[in-house]
Amino acid sequence: MLEHIDEAVNVALATQAPTAPAAPAPVEPTVVNAEQDELARLRQENERLRVEKTDHEAALAEQRLKVAAAQANRPSVKVGTSAQDAAVQQAIRAVGGNAKWHQLSPEQRAAALGVNGADTKLTTIKKFFGPGSDAAAAQRLHSQQPDEYRRLRALAKVNGIL
Repeated sequence: MLEHIDEAVNVALATQAPTAPAAPAPVEPTVVNAEQDELARLRQENERLRVEKTDHEAALAEQRLKVAAAQANRPSVKVGTSAQDAAVQQAIRAVGGNAKWHQLSPEQRAAALGVNGADTKLTTIKKFFGPGSDAAAAQRLHSQQPDEYRRLRALAKVNGIL
């Protein structure tokens, strides 16, 4: 009887014992690895291109700001105030110096400088030049009508406003 008990226990244990799972079918590792490698390479390239695009856009934005700032701070036409000051000095020398220059009327000074429109009202000139002038209006005149700005500036010099 004891003999039969051992056999019965062995049979019962054998049926309850887990069996080893069947080995999975071999997957082609080279195909999966090649696809994963290609996918990883494409992701890296995509990330590199994204960073490159961001850097390029940042550089373009910075360049646009520089160009916009340069255009905003530059007059559309050179006024040549240094050349105009030199012309005033030449006219003073041509009439015989400062003493004779100041004896001339504003119309005669304007004629010596070759500036026409000497009959322009002083209030018009003082609106753009001298103490109490409107700097914003002068800037607008300078950018919109540079020739008129030059003429009025010369008249302001002639009349002693500047």
